[in-house]
Amino acid sequence: MRYSKIAARLGLAMLLATGLAACSHEYNGPYPGHSVAWYTKHHWKAQKQMHWCSKIDREGNRSIPQPTCKNANTGFSAAMKKELSGKHNPTSAASLL
Repeated sequence: MRYSKIAARLGLAMLLATGLAACSHEYNGPYPGHSVAWYTKHHWKAQKQMHWCSKIDREGNRSIPQPTCKNANTGFSAAMKKELSGKHNPTSAASLL
């Protein structure tokens, strides 16, 4: 009886681990799950996420997490507006090129 409980728990743990593996960034892009503020601060990562989103979109895969792509796009746009308006950190200008 004791071994069957251990086996059941082990089986459940393996099932959960397999389920979490499906949530890896391979299916959500290189920088998934961040807020608009995070993408604004890390605009180079937002750009990579947007590139991934557009590639997936061109392939016709509509099962991707739209909030991640939308947040990356909004954050990147906000970073570019800050840069163009002059409200930026002077050290970050080189990273936009």
